Amino acid sequence: MIETADLRKRIRQVIDEAKQVAATHRADAARGAASFEPFAAAVAAPVFRAVAGVLKAEGFPFHVATPAGAVRLEPERGGADDAIELRLDTARYPVAVVGRVQFTHGRHVEEDEQILCEVHELEQVTADQVLGFVLRALPLFVRR
Repeated sequence: MIETADLRKRIRQVIDEAKQVAATHRADAARGAASFEPFAAAVAAPVFRAVAGVLKAEGFPFHVATPAGAVRLEPERGGADDAIELRLDTARYPVAVVGRVQFTHGRHVEEDEQILCEVHELEQVTADQVLGFVLRALPLFVRR
């Protein structure tokens, strides 16, 4: 049988480690929020707006939404949740920018999520990388 004193010591160690991880995660989430907004404004949103403009000219009306912590390209006609989105995911560890695609066709829902980058790499993400993510997702929305 394990001694109570040893068990207590090990449990306290687990608790202390969990508190330290939580504190680090909260700090990373705060840094992520502070760095995502400038990235969204300077890189992601302009790419999404340019894509929306070209799609509209090609007969596929889309608009761009920028809710807090995200940039979304949404078809003007389609399911309420249909979108190509980049968002800051502060729930994951490490904090990351996640690309999410959701498309509904009748009762069938296609969803995909992929990490674009961890938040500490955000300053190195280029407009071309954002465009690549969007272009990979577009076929779901433009096929007829």
